[in-house]
Amino acid sequence: PARTSSRPPFLDDILRQCDVKDQESLDSCLYHVLNSIRPFLPEGIPEWHIPPLEPMVIKGVSLNQGGGNTRIRAMFKDLKVSGLSNYIITYVKSSPADYKFTIGLQFPKLHTKGEYTIFGNLLLIPIKGQGPFWADFKNVTADSYNWLDVQHLVGSAGPGRLHLSQTKTDFAIDKVQLRLEHLFNDDEFLGES
Repeated sequence: PARTSSRPPFLDDILRQCDVKDQESLDSCLYHVLNSIRPFLPEGIPEWHIPPLEPMVIKGVSLNQGGGNTRIRAMFKDLKVSGLSNYIITYVKSSPADYKFTIGLQFPKLHTKGEYTIFGNLLLIPIKGQGPFWADFKNVTADSYNWLDVQHLVGSAGPGRLHLSQTKTDFAIDKVQLRLEHLFNDDEFLGES
């Protein structure tokens, strides 16, 4: 169904009512905001610079793991991640004096597809491949650590606006199902292992 408004209803009013000096009130307010914007996340919220989340498009991610006999280097590109707007909020904890807040989220299932390039060694077995891939991640939990700062508009003597200056997110994944096409140069025995 098409959205009738480009912004979540009453969100500006909700944000204005947040008591940023009281941690418990702010935690509750942030929880309410995160639940209020959920229906708008699949299409994104352009005026907040939130891109569409269904799917979320990521240009590229690189991975370097291991040392010694086990060393893997992988690049993933043109990623499309689905399921990000189906989150469950597990907690919100703010620190108003420090301009910080942490959000706990749970995702029942995330699906990712894209292109990959991988090379390295797994013990004595050389690993090499390139092609399309998909991955299903089940029961993903995320702890998102966020830092804010105050930005003042040029020429304005007003109080300024809060700006998200840094985010760090830790993920834990309960179950992964992964398919890398053309791994081991299409060797069926090694590829299906």
